[in-house]
Amino acid sequence: GTYEKLFATGNRVKAGLEALVKKTGTKAVVVGDAPLFDLVFADGPIHDYRGMLKGDAAKLKRFNALCMEEGIIKGDNKIYISLAHTDADIDEALAGFERALTRLN
Repeated sequence: GTYEKLFATGNRVKAGLEALVKKTGTKAVVVGDAPLFDLVFADGPIHDYRGMLKGDAAKLKRFNALCMEEGIIKGDNKIYISLAHTDADIDEALAGFERALTRLN
């Protein structure tokens, strides 16, 4: 159904982003649920809202700007998944996230 597709797409992007964080050696944590999540630039796990506030806001702002340069439009502190996203869109987004993370580091 609709929700299953939304969560499956979100899980694919979230897992891909987590792998890219690890691959690029970025000190960041992916937080949130499959259809709505983001990166927190922090060295260690985030357990609650207060932990998110300890993230590097300047680095997130720069990451968001780099994503925009890569053609990825995301919220200031959220990645929104849509049912309109195709597999090709996800592949393109993950490639853009990788370039943004590489440029950020």
